[in-house]
Amino acid sequence: MSKVLFTDVFGETHELIPHFATYQPRKDTHYAPKMALQFSVKSGDFYEPYGTLTVNLPGTLPFHNYAFVDCNNWHNVDQLLKYNFCEDTGLRQISGYVIYPVWKFSREWLREIGGEKYREYWLDWLRWKHEIEHKEDT
Repeated sequence: MSKVLFTDVFGETHELIPHFATYQPRKDTHYAPKMALQFSVKSGDFYEPYGTLTVNLPGTLPFHNYAFVDCNNWHNVDQLLKYNFCEDTGLRQISGYVIYPVWKFSREWLREIGGEKYREYWLDWLRWKHEIEHKEDT
């Protein structure tokens, strides 16, 4: 299982376990499915939710392995870039007073942490892309 060390704003280091999930697009939109990357932390003999790394903002991202990153609640989020499972694309989206970065995540890492959930998401994204391309043809 893939683990990362993350130091919070109080200087405490946590060993985080990543989990793959998805945001469901609203039925009245043409937005692509989006991934939701969540982390848990070991607390004694149990794992507790630590936080969701991604945010679900309006709009469509250019590729299935891109996500808006929650720099509003993850103040030291850039330290995750050192693990090489993600990279900052330089793309940004403003929502309220926050400018959210768009990160590209490694397909291999997503497959590792997501398994069958990632495969289903990837197929949903391909179906969405196919529908959009065929709507443009008509």
